[in-house]
Amino acid sequence: MFQKTAQYILKLEELLKLELYLVGGAVRDLILDKPTKDFDFTTPSTPDEIEQKIHEAGFRVYALGRKFGTLGFKYEGDLIEITTFRNENYTNGSRKPEVEFHSDIKLDLGRRDFTINSMAISSKGDLIDLFGGAEDLKDGLIKSVGDPNLRFEEDALRMLRAVRFAGQYGFQLSDSTASSIKTNFWRLLNISKERWVMEMDKILSLPDPSLALDLFKNLGLAQVVLPEILMLDYDFHKLANHDNYWLKTKLDITELNPLELDFRWAALLAQCAKPFLLSNYLQQNYHTGILGDSKLEIEVKDFVNKIEIKELMDSQYAKSFAAESALKIGAYLKFSNKRLAQIKEFILSGI
Repeated sequence: MFQKTAQYILKLEELLKLELYLVGGAVRDLILDKPTKDFDFTTPSTPDEIEQKIHEAGFRVYALGRKFGTLGFKYEGDLIEITTFRNENYTNGSRKPEVEFHSDIKLDLGRRDFTINSMAISSKGDLIDLFGGAEDLKDGLIKSVGDPNLRFEEDALRMLRAVRFAGQYGFQLSDSTASSIKTNFWRLLNISKERWVMEMDKILSLPDPSLALDLFKNLGLAQVVLPEILMLDYDFHKLANHDNYWLKTKLDITELNPLELDFRWAALLAQCAKPFLLSNYLQQNYHTGILGDSKLEIEVKDFVNKIEIKELMDSQYAKSFAAESALKIGAYLKFSNKRLAQIKEFILSGI
């Protein structure tokens, strides 16, 4: 199965005179028979030895993350990254670990996030799978390596990555991994907003991000990153336009080109404004709300003119309200001015 890959690894070993293992996402994609550009290798050699061997082979060295043991070079148009076997020790509240280099691939694979990312292939074509990653790929399962609570304590961004991988491959989360995310979602507060957005960009760039967005909302991650979407599940169709706003949000996003990422953000954030627009309207015009009281909801349903509400939602005022709301959320998430301008233009043009 890995004959061609093994030949490629062997070619690099002979070129650099290093012991190499292909690791991580490339192995996952090979097993799934998917194309990859993720050429990450690991080696027992030290960073100094890696750098020397790359120089001796006549290539320019890229110091991609030298203090973490990662160096790279360009080969046949591909960026090859090589990292020394390492172990990582995290201090409380920091996702920047203290790195210990060593010569044991078992420790190196054991530090990784999910079983499907913790496999390696040698130049002999052997699959090194110490944590059941191949079986989890077969079963369509995202499972943490070892204790998920420890993995997410080490780096809370892994929770968003779990959701992204599930959406990317149509997989389920293992019970222990999903339960741990529900317990540890608050740890995202220790991660910068820029890192949140990097992962959310990848989620929204999926051809159909619906599964990932459902997990993002239902496992608690949205409570930290984008709490506005929690209102979209409210049963608004009894009040206005027969819309389930969460279903409509996912549909609106999926209908847009995944390459038009700013527009997908605009579709998401514009929908987030609708529950608040409707609630404000009912407060101002009927002196009542719609939240937290099922009996009140029925009473409101009985006397609110649905045509009137539909006209409100389709009005230019609604677009302006949605644009203003989206810009506030975008500013909180530290969007660039260019992205904010794109979002505003898209919403005002008639989302």
